[in-house]
Amino acid sequence: MESVVKARQRLRRYPELLIECSGPAAAYATCVLAKENVKQAECDHEFQELRKCLQRAARNVGTRL
Repeated sequence: MESVVKARQRLRRYPELLIECSGPAAAYATCVLAKENVKQAECDHEFQELRKCLQRAARNVGTRL
């Protein structure tokens, strides 16, 4: 049960992480929405930037993704 509690605590922090990464998140969303049929790796650069930002933000608040 402890792992479930820890997972819930991590999930509660996701909105904070997304707020810190609103720029890269918006860029990724714009890329995905601009394409009618998104193919693999079409928005990879934007996704990688979002991923890096989320990992950095998680590290700063002392949690993991």
